Amino acid sequence: MKMVWVAVGIIVLLSISATGLYMYSAQLHHQLHGSLEKLEQAAEAENWAEVQRLSKRLEKTWSKADATWSPVMDRRDVDRVDEAITRVAHLAGRRQKDDLLLEVSVAKRFVVRLMQKESLSIRSVF
Repeated sequence: MKMVWVAVGIIVLLSISATGLYMYSAQLHHQLHGSLEKLEQAAEAENWAEVQRLSKRLEKTWSKADATWSPVMDRRDVDRVDEAITRVAHLAGRRQKDDLLLEVSVAKRFVVRLMQKESLSIRSVF
């Protein structure tokens, strides 16, 4: 009987940990997506000082997300997001509006797809 309680305790602990990790990942996803949206708006307005500030904030948020997501998500997908955000930061410094807007769109799409793949749904199970 003791083994049953230990097994139930382990299952509950793992479930709580997985739920916490998913909620934290969802929070990071929203922060990344929000930062990309704001950066896109600033680039469209050609407010380059704001673009630089938002780019630095995006890199900090991505650093946290990368550290969290790399061990638990598909590395190829995480690498795609990393490459896109790196290109966004580079283009933000060069003030290339059209290329920056294109790359922000790509980064947003990768971030959305990454969370779609990791969300708990019938589609992600099968």
